[in-house]
Amino acid sequence: MIMIKRFIQIGSVFALLIGLMVSAQAQKVNSYEASIPFDFNIGNKTFAAGEYAFGLTNPLALQESLTIRDVKNGTTHVFLITRDQADEFKGGAELTFNRYEDRYFLAEIAAPTLSAKFLRAKSEARLAKSKTVKRESIALKR
Repeated sequence: MIMIKRFIQIGSVFALLIGLMVSAQAQKVNSYEASIPFDFNIGNKTFAAGEYAFGLTNPLALQESLTIRDVKNGTTHVFLITRDQADEFKGGAELTFNRYEDRYFLAEIAAPTLSAKFLRAKSEARLAKSKTVKRESIALKR
């Protein structure tokens, strides 16, 4: 009886370790970094120029959300996203920004395992009415 209990405990520990390794690998597969040379906005949140990591908050969740982490100071922010169809992806992994004069808004992320579009914030919609938009892209790396 004691042997069976011990066997169940050891099996549970192994199952937990395997689950953690699979979760960590899934996060690594869906994670990208970019060096962004300008301040930018996502919705109404402003980010300073710098090195950022982008990844799905929980790849297995029904409600999709994206975690953005400032590599330098470790600050993280979570945003709800609208996922694009992964089978429509073609090309290199990149971030695409809408630029209105000197203001940048993250518009979309395109990568093999992470494709998302961001809704326009009210401030961006106002700029879009009076300014010309230019699209600029920055490469993502793993």
